[in-house]
Amino acid sequence: MILPINASDVKKYLPECCEQVAYKTDTAHALTLSPQQTGFGTRYFLVCPVCGRRFQRLYLCGHRLLCRTCGNVHLYRGIQNSTKGGYTEIQYRMKRFATKHGIAFNYPFDYMNFLLDERICRQGFRDKLRILQALENMRFQCIMFRSRYDTRTIRNVLAGRHPLLLNEYITLKDLRDSLYTW
Repeated sequence: MILPINASDVKKYLPECCEQVAYKTDTAHALTLSPQQTGFGTRYFLVCPVCGRRFQRLYLCGHRLLCRTCGNVHLYRGIQNSTKGGYTEIQYRMKRFATKHGIAFNYPFDYMNFLLDERICRQGFRDKLRILQALENMRFQCIMFRSRYDTRTIRNVLAGRHPLLLNEYITLKDLRDSLYTW
């Protein structure tokens, strides 16, 4: 796990005149804050001890606080090297959506696995399952028919604003068993 240290969080605990701080984990780290005058006041940056550049965040890599470049930190690795609107992007967004809402599942997603879940009686939970089942429908079409979806369509489905999701006559079973033109 990579622990980020924010400049704004560090500055809260320092007196006005201080620009050096010791950060304690299992070992002490010396951080240097670099001020910059802006139109609304002063903004503070953390200085990377390796390259000397200023950043809003440094990351605890091993036993050192480093910037993303020096620490070889890849925060967005989960969605790299995928086709826009393809099944890997939809799969990535499904996992993020499910994690955000506390839903654990395996692929392929099937709402039937949640019929015994005590949350199923809540409309909000059923709406989340509906969104995940719609994304699974899209993912299946990407795999089988090499379909691609634009970002706007995926975002509308994730937000529950897509016209097919707003149609009250399309049930979870329909989303699982039928193919739709998204």
